[in-house]
Amino acid sequence: MDYYNTRALTLAEIEDIINDPNFMEDVESADIVVLPPETDYLTDEDEADDDILGIAEVNDVPGELELQYTTSQSERVEVNDSNNTEIPASHPKCTSTKSNKRKRILTDVSPTWRKVHPSYTKLPTEGKGATVRFENMKTKLIEKTPCELFETMFTDDVIDYITKETVRYASAVKNDTKFTLSSEDIKAFLGVLLFSGYHKLPSERHYWSEQEDLGVNIVKNCMSRNKYLKIKSYIHFNDNDQANVNKSDKGFKVRPLIIQMNEKFQQWGIFVKELSIDEMIVKYFGKHGLKQFIRGKPIRFGYKLWALCSSNGYCFQFDLYCGAETSTNVARNGDLALGSRVVVNLLDCVEDASSHCVYFDNLFTSRDLLLYLQQKGFRATGTLRENRLAKCPIKDSKSLGKESRGVFDYRFDSSGEILFLKWNDNKCVTIATNHETIEPLHQAARWDRKNKEKKQIPQPRVLKQYNIHMSGVDQHDWNVGKYAVQIRAKKWYWALFTRMIDMAVVNSWIIYKMINKSSMPLLTFRRAIAVTYLKLGVKPALGRPIMSSASKIFDDVRYDSKSHFMGTRDKQRRCQGDNCKSKPLTFCVKCQVTLCKQCFVPYHSK
Repeated sequence: MDYYNTRALTLAEIEDIINDPNFMEDVESADIVVLPPETDYLTDEDEADDDILGIAEVNDVPGELELQYTTSQSERVEVNDSNNTEIPASHPKCTSTKSNKRKRILTDVSPTWRKVHPSYTKLPTEGKGATVRFENMKTKLIEKTPCELFETMFTDDVIDYITKETVRYASAVKNDTKFTLSSEDIKAFLGVLLFSGYHKLPSERHYWSEQEDLGVNIVKNCMSRNKYLKIKSYIHFNDNDQANVNKSDKGFKVRPLIIQMNEKFQQWGIFVKELSIDEMIVKYFGKHGLKQFIRGKPIRFGYKLWALCSSNGYCFQFDLYCGAETSTNVARNGDLALGSRVVVNLLDCVEDASSHCVYFDNLFTSRDLLLYLQQKGFRATGTLRENRLAKCPIKDSKSLGKESRGVFDYRFDSSGEILFLKWNDNKCVTIATNHETIEPLHQAARWDRKNKEKKQIPQPRVLKQYNIHMSGVDQHDWNVGKYAVQIRAKKWYWALFTRMIDMAVVNSWIIYKMINKSSMPLLTFRRAIAVTYLKLGVKPALGRPIMSSASKIFDDVRYDSKSHFMGTRDKQRRCQGDNCKSKPLTFCVKCQVTLCKQCFVPYHSK
């Protein structure tokens, strides 16, 4: 049964709907989203307090809401204020109707189900393109430092674009014609944001505090507080004059930056064989139409991103989910079902399909999609919902669930060469694939409640491979969240901007580990970038310096050939130059390392 509302709903009303037993009888899943506003609505700010770092307290969801759910009769149903139907007395908020809109199917091959082991003949020979691309990337990047790797993502082109649009916004919208900004200012600004990810204070203003237990000298020496706050207030990524041209794009404000970051993430091609597709939620608690509320998720409020990642967490492509179909989406397979559209659009960046295996969850998987990817040359596997079995005569979950754990049933579509398999674990799991096999069987450890001990149960190969390679997006999301930028702002797109910074850090860190076979922690890698950028604006300090060990200076700071001045003090210390035993009075003001006159230049030269 499909429900449509005649007006915008509140969160309490939607809760009443989904808690109604009659409503939930045939509903597989339900999502609650905030309806997007008109895209020419140019206000940049919400009502959040941007001086408090971390997470805000949220009591309600502002704005108009939409309830989307999947039933056994239809793939996606929306409850909003789009229909002017009569509200029956039996349900005060909803009425039943049928949607005539049908989604395009990708293939027209009828299934022929048989209980035989799979045999695949339609897929091309597995390619080696991913390995070749990785070796080419390794040759180019092997000697790069953490900061240099980060700058292959956040390149000078990206920095210059942000600088240009920020100055344009300050002059045209804020009428601040005297505002000046350089690429070094933006890098120093990024340094403060990266620094806040692992050095959190109650308020961002505390970084410039004169109190000895609050102020941070490296931030105070980098740029003034007023300069920082002005950049934060003016930062912009698109021309407001283009809003009317981009009415269909709800993410118009950050779209150029998303496009540029995707290009940088893909500049070496898709260099990992195993790929996964899933969603990420960017925390956001302000008022904006793109924000979503998803019950049962660890992060319930925020923007939804679709992402294509490698099995080790490198993000190759991502996109902002903007709610209902727009003309932009229609131009890119908007007539497909949501799950199929997301997968097809994200895989557009993969040039050599035969070199990759793709994994996704039951939001996306259908027999139709697996057949389409097979025709394109992709090897694909995904968990499957019960209402997408395509009349497969596999055992139902109720019957299979009564058998012992580890028992499975399967059917092979000999006409389309698609395998459906249902495995009884803690509950029944259905999986579909166009390339994987059932054997060899693996062993999975499970806790036996009855005997109070661990025991091994048989697990088909297709499930083993899925569990190994599916977690790429979750791995990336987890790494991003470990030291995410903590500074908040009033601009609604601020959370997306800081997420892209964190994504660039994580991606460059993953590449660094892959090409150097290094175990460098993410914190050390992030510190190397932050300190390098914070040192860009350092001035010669007054008073007695605090000396640092030479081993603690990051190479990006030591060899950047910027602002390295020789200072003197009253007390001698041991020179940190190689094999030098002198005790000079001189030191490097920027590095805070004791150096004699003979060792000063060699120390700062590679």
